[in-house]
Amino acid sequence: MEDHEINLQVAQEILESAMLKVHSCSNGHDAVLEVNRNMYDVVIMDIHMPIMDGLQASRLIREKFDGKTLPIIALSAAAMLDDQKKCLDAGMNGYVSKPIKKINLFNALLKHINPRVGIGIKLSRDPLLAPRHETPLFHGDIPGIDLEECQMRYEGKRDLFLTILKQFKSKYSDAGEKIRSALQIDDLATAREWAHSIAGISGNMAARKLYETSLAVETAILEKRRENWPKLLDQFDLLLQQLSESISMIISNNDNIQSEIPLTEDVDRDLLISTVFMLGESINKYEYNARKYLASLKVMVKDMELRKILDDMQDLLDRVNYKGAALSYDSLVTAMGLDRTAML
Repeated sequence: MEDHEINLQVAQEILESAMLKVHSCSNGHDAVLEVNRNMYDVVIMDIHMPIMDGLQASRLIREKFDGKTLPIIALSAAAMLDDQKKCLDAGMNGYVSKPIKKINLFNALLKHINPRVGIGIKLSRDPLLAPRHETPLFHGDIPGIDLEECQMRYEGKRDLFLTILKQFKSKYSDAGEKIRSALQIDDLATAREWAHSIAGISGNMAARKLYETSLAVETAILEKRRENWPKLLDQFDLLLQQLSESISMIISNNDNIQSEIPLTEDVDRDLLISTVFMLGESINKYEYNARKYLASLKVMVKDMELRKILDDMQDLLDRVNYKGAALSYDSLVTAMGLDRTAML
C-alpha cells in the first residue's frame, strides 16, 4: 500500500521479480477494504498515505486479523527515529526503510510470510542469490545520481528507470516552490508531505544527496526549526535543479539514440547500445573481448558508414593497436549520435 506512483512501481517490480502476485492500493482506507474482501499472505504498508495513514489502517486490520494470520510490514523513509515503535504499537510485524533495498524487503518477507496452501507461492531465498542483470543502465557520470547504487537497484531494467525519471521530472521538478509556498502560509503539514515525498522518491532513484537533504528539510519542518529552513531549502533547490537537468540530458540522449541508429531488422536497440558501451570499455582496458563485441555489432548495424568504421576498427584490433581502435571507437560513438558523458 503506497501512495506515490514512482515508489509503487519500484516496490511492485521488486516483488514481481520474485514471482509474487501483487495488488496495490494508494491509501489506507482502500487497503482496509481490500484485505476484508480478499485473502492475502502479507500486507506491505507505507506509513504516510492520504485519506488514512498506514498506522490507522493497520490498527483497523488488526481488529479482524492477528499478526500471524496476516503479517503487516511497514515502509517509510528513515527520517523519524520513533517510526519503528509507532509501527509495532499499531500491530505491524516488521519495518523496512525507504529507499527500498531488494534484499531488505525479501528478508522481511522471509521472516514474516506464511503462505497458505494452494494460494500464492512459497517465497524462497533464490531471488536473493540470483545473479543481477549486467546490462548497464547508462555510462558516464550523471550529476546527482549514484550510478553504482542505481545499477543494483534497477538491475539493467532501462525502460522502468526511464519511466520513473520522466514521471519525476513531470510531477516533482517544482517541489521546492511547493514547499516554500506552503511554509509562507504556515501550512507545515503540506510542506512536510512534499519533503517526505521527494525523500522517498529520490532515494529510489539513487539521488543520494537530494534524498539526505529532503530528510533534513522534513525533520526541520516537523521540529519547527524555522531558522534552518532558508539554508536547507536553498540546498534542496540546487540539488533538485541538478537532478532535473540530469534527467533531461538522459531522456534527450535516449530519444536521440532510439530515433537515429540504423539497425538491421529485429535488432533489440537496448542490446545494441549496451554492446557499444561494452566494446568501448574492453578497448580502454586492452581486452581481447573487444573483438567479440565488435563482431556482434557488425551483425546488428546496416548503415554503410557505421560498417566502414567497424571494419577499420577490426583491422586495428587485429594489429593489436588499441590506441588506434580507441580513436576509431570515438568516431563510431559520434556517428551513432551518442553522448559519451551520459550514455544510455
